[in-house]
Amino acid sequence: MIGHYAVKNSSEYSESPHIVDIECFLYKPYPAVIQVRADFSIHNVCHMCTLEPLSLDLPDFFQPLPVHDEFISASVVWRRALFHSLWNSLEEESLTVSNAAFTSVCVLQQSREDLRAKLYEELHECIVEENKDFFHVGIYLFPTSHLLMKFLFKCGSTLVRIVTDDVNILAHVNSYFKTWL
Repeated sequence: MIGHYAVKNSSEYSESPHIVDIECFLYKPYPAVIQVRADFSIHNVCHMCTLEPLSLDLPDFFQPLPVHDEFISASVVWRRALFHSLWNSLEEESLTVSNAAFTSVCVLQQSREDLRAKLYEELHECIVEENKDFFHVGIYLFPTSHLLMKFLFKCGSTLVRIVTDDVNILAHVNSYFKTWL
């Protein structure tokens, strides 16, 4: 990660805190606690200090499935079609020996109403399709991973089918669901 802030020959310089954007170059979208420090100079003297650790959780990486600019006006339809195409492709790939895609199933013991509220609260931008009995959620995990989930409401619990192209994401998804209880 690289953060950069420069105030050179500026009349706006002040001793007050400055906001610094940190640009991350991710290799994998895994939760982590990152130690951060600041190196800076004031009046031609170099200083260094440790900053608060930067905590990244799985939801920090969640992005809706991407939509090409040509289809932005029909993004709902496009994401739904992309979700089903990716689901079929990843599910088919998970049946091969190439280890390029992985499936999992879990059961969440929450009422339909509570889980629907949680899905809207946590994943509203990534919901691609829904009705009273199911939700389909498509998540893009920058830079190259996908997490697709089908929530099926049944008799007081919810069956969640998951496909992904990164096996390590499955453990993090399980931990993420535990925070919903």
